[in-house]
Amino acid sequence: MKKNKARLQKKPKSFVSVKLVGLNTKAAQLIEKKNLDNDLMCVKQRMLSLEERGRSLSLEQKYFVLLACATTQGQKKIVKEITTNALKDGIKPTLIKEAIYQCVPYVGTGNVEKVLVGANKAMKKQKIHLPLKSQRIVTDDDRFEMGLSVQKGIFGEVIDQMHKGASPSTHPILVEDLSSFCFGDFYTRGGLDLKTRELVVFCAIATLGGCEVQLRAHVAANVHQGNTKLNLIDALHLMVPLLGFPRTLNALTVVNKELV
Repeated sequence: MKKNKARLQKKPKSFVSVKLVGLNTKAAQLIEKKNLDNDLMCVKQRMLSLEERGRSLSLEQKYFVLLACATTQGQKKIVKEITTNALKDGIKPTLIKEAIYQCVPYVGTGNVEKVLVGANKAMKKQKIHLPLKSQRIVTDDDRFEMGLSVQKGIFGEVIDQMHKGASPSTHPILVEDLSSFCFGDFYTRGGLDLKTRELVVFCAIATLGGCEVQLRAHVAANVHQGNTKLNLIDALHLMVPLLGFPRTLNALTVVNKELV
């Protein structure tokens, strides 16, 4: 009886998971020791492999894509994991923070403040002194003008038309906030160039879902800043395990329609 009881209580070997997801035994055992849902964690580990996915993107870009997706979802724990791995791979703390900050105008301050707790914990564990040096360039006096300049540089004369068409009631949102808050406070910051910021924004909007009008505009903005159709598709490929298929496929449809 004792032998049978011991046989029933014995934990299953992890080689089944290893065979399924292609992890080596040591990696699988480490996952098993730290988690109660080993099969899911093994799949996650495989699907978030930066070597096999998003091959047209640089290592920095891959991390920014994942940060944008996890930030939009308010995933503090995942942002902490991504930040930890990014730091180990030599990504500068300032760039990590800027990728997260860039999501603010699109997902709101709440989710960003939530995930910054995780990012800051990861940085403190790596003995990085916080707060980091400010990347703010604009002042309260020129944030509208500088933001408008960047906005028109990306989207062209359509911005003038939008401003002219704004009614008195919508002017504070469509003109003042969009140019000063969205573009003035964030797009003008140091650290990341506009090409990278637009990639982050594309990923954030794709993650939100149901924002196809805005997504179309930022697909065009990405191309204008030098990102390719393959870059955007590879970004979606990277985000699949965090984003899921419905929103991934919706975003992919927009990309394919806009960039034939």
